[in-house]
Amino acid sequence: MLQMELAKTNKDSALGGIKEIESEQAKKKEIADMMNLARECKQVGIHENTKGIPDGMKKGLRSYLKNNGITVPGGADIEGNYEKVSAAWDRVIAQLQTKMDTVGANIQTQMVQLQDFMGQY
Repeated sequence: MLQMELAKTNKDSALGGIKEIESEQAKKKEIADMMNLARECKQVGIHENTKGIPDGMKKGLRSYLKNNGITVPGGADIEGNYEKVSAAWDRVIAQLQTKMDTVGANIQTQMVQLQDFMGQY
């Protein structure tokens, strides 16, 4: 009876782990999508103008960057200067890559824990 109860507990923990992994994978996909949009913006030289209005920036990218504490390239210091805009986008892309690497590491850790629960089950 005790073994059945322990097996059920481990199974429930494993199912919870699977849901967490799915959530992290969705987060990783979103970051990858934002990174692709950032690369497009870099290629075209998109930036915010001096009034803070995005100049052709894809919908969702600006709000995603702001919500995640990543500075959106723009301002008077880079207005019209492609090299500075490009360098600013390189910084954004690097931050997104770091964020994606962190999520990937979390997924790997969760998968190890999931394998442990499955072994106990």
